[in-house]
Amino acid sequence: MARVTERDIRLIVKCASAQWLTTGQVQRIFFPDATLDAVRKRLRKLSEDGYIRSSQPHPMAELMHSIGREGQVLLAERGLEVRTGGRMPEHLEHFIGINDIRVAVESSKWKVHYFFAHWELGKLGWRQAVIPDAAFSVEDTHRLTVLTEFDRGTEGGEMLRRKLAQYDWLQGTFRFDAVLVVADSEKLEAKLCRTLKALHRFKIAVCELQRLLDEGVDARLFSLPLSPDKVLLFELVDLSGAE
Repeated sequence: MARVTERDIRLIVKCASAQWLTTGQVQRIFFPDATLDAVRKRLRKLSEDGYIRSSQPHPMAELMHSIGREGQVLLAERGLEVRTGGRMPEHLEHFIGINDIRVAVESSKWKVHYFFAHWELGKLGWRQAVIPDAAFSVEDTHRLTVLTEFDRGTEGGEMLRRKLAQYDWLQGTFRFDAVLVVADSEKLEAKLCRTLKALHRFKIAVCELQRLLDEGVDARLFSLPLSPDKVLLFELVDLSGAE
C-alpha cells in the first residue's frame, strides 16, 4: 500500500465532492508544477491501492478518477462519511465543463469560501425551484457570490434565457451578486453576448471556458451582454452598485 500524504487525502476528498475528475483537472489543482507523467504515476498507485477509482469513458478520452473503497474507509476514519463514486455521468461533456470551472475557481489567488456543483447543492439543502450548474463564493477585497451556468449551445438560447429570468425572483431568497455564463467556445461566447439581455436584477458576465482555464478566473476576460468591454469578475459588484 502507498504511504498516503496529506495532498493525497485532499485529492481523495476532492474526488468525492467532484464525483469524477480528469487527470488534467487533478494536475491543475494538486500538481501544478509536476509533469503529466508524474501525476499519472501517482494516480495509478492510488488506484491500484483502492483509494481512488480510475476509468476511461472511451478510448480517446482522458482517464477520470473518483473515490474508491479504501478512500472511503480512509475518510471515514477522519470523520468524513462519503460514498464511493457512482457511474459515469450521462452528460459527460457538460459534467467535465462544470468541474473545469471548479478547477479555475479553486486554483485562483482568492480565498475560496465554497464551490458547489448542482449535484452537491441538493445534499446541502438547496430547495429553490431553479438550480444553477454551480455556485461559488470567493473573497479578495470583498466577498463575491456567483451562480454559474455552463452552456454548450446544445439546448438553444431560449432555455438559458428562461433560467436567467427565474434568477430574478431567486434574489429574494438567496443572496448572490452575479450570474456567470461560461460558453464552451469563443463563437458561442460572442453569440451569448449579442443575444442575452442585461435587463435583470443582477449582473450577467460571459466568458469562454478555455480562456478561463488558460488565463485564470482573476483575469480581465468577462464580457457584459451587449457591451464590447472586458471586466474583472470582482468589478461586477462595483458596476452593480453604480447603477
